[in-house]
Amino acid sequence: MLGTPYFHQCLDKGLMFPETRLRNLEGVTLTMRPLDPMDEVLDFVKSLTSIRGFRAAALRHSAGFFRTYKGTLEPLQLYASLISAALICTEFAASSPGRIQWGRPKQTYFGPTEVLDPCYTPARRVKSEYRHYFEPTLVTDADGDLHPDLADDLLCRTPAARTAAAGNAPPRDRQTAEGALVG
Repeated sequence: MLGTPYFHQCLDKGLMFPETRLRNLEGVTLTMRPLDPMDEVLDFVKSLTSIRGFRAAALRHSAGFFRTYKGTLEPLQLYASLISAALICTEFAASSPGRIQWGRPKQTYFGPTEVLDPCYTPARRVKSEYRHYFEPTLVTDADGDLHPDLADDLLCRTPAARTAAAGNAPPRDRQTAEGALVG
C-alpha cells in the first residue's frame, strides 16, 4: 500500500490515524478513519480473524469429507485434511502458539492502540545505539502526516510533491472520524 496512489489519497485526505505503524498495514488492524461508526467497524474487524459461529459447520464438513473419502484417499491425505480443519477451527492456538501468554494485553485491532508483537522486545540486552532496530517503523506522525523518516522515499513520487516543489501546493483536506471534511 505504501507509495500507491491510494495511499497518497488517504494521506492527502487525512484518513490515516496518527502514529500508524508499518506493521499495522499488514494483517487485520484498523489504520484509517472509517465511514461507519467506530464500534461497528471494530467489531467487524475483530470477527475477520475467526470463524466464530462457523466452527461446528467446519467440523461437520470435515467429518463428512472423512466419511466420503476414507476408502479412496491414503491415511496421510485424510489426516492432513483433518489437521487443516482443526487448524482453521483453533486458529489462535494453532497458528500463533507464541502469542498465548497470560497477562499479555489483548489485541485491540485499532492501529493507535494495537499492542506490539514480541519481536519488538529484544531477547537479550542490547546497546542503546542498536535499540532503534527494535522500534516499529512509523508511517504517520502524531498529526497523521507522513512520518519524516519515510517522506524522502515516498513524497518525491507524487504529483502533489511535484506541485509543492513548484511552489503552489494545493490545500490539504482532512476528514474527521465522523466523515466531515475539514480544510
